[in-house]
Amino acid sequence: MLSSILKKVRQQLILMLAVALVLVAAYVSAGRQFMPAVSGYVDFFEEQVFQRSGVPIRVDSLTGGFEGFNPILHVNGLSLLVAETGTAEAEETALYLQSATVIVDIPQSIWQRTWVLEDFVVESLELNLNQSESG
Repeated sequence: MLSSILKKVRQQLILMLAVALVLVAAYVSAGRQFMPAVSGYVDFFEEQVFQRSGVPIRVDSLTGGFEGFNPILHVNGLSLLVAETGTAEAEETALYLQSATVIVDIPQSIWQRTWVLEDFVVESLELNLNQSESG
């Protein structure tokens, strides 16, 4: 009786391991297949950043990739826009990132139940600061 219970437990563990392996393989395959498609979501990305932060941005291009289990997002030409009062130009660039790379650590994100960044790299940051009369 004990041996039959142990045999069933062993079979269930092998089944769970096989299912987990298939799910991980499907996740990696889908990620490698669909991450390059983020290049078509520039407008959606700009809109989501505006909705969450209230700050308008403009992005030249987005590219995506996959490394191991982690998705990689490359943002090129990100401009943080500010409205300038009293000028003919409606929007001025306050911050410009030539290139930024974000890598999300998926295993740690699942473990900690929050987004965990593995790496965040910014190349060529430009800041334009203007002081008004009021300070």
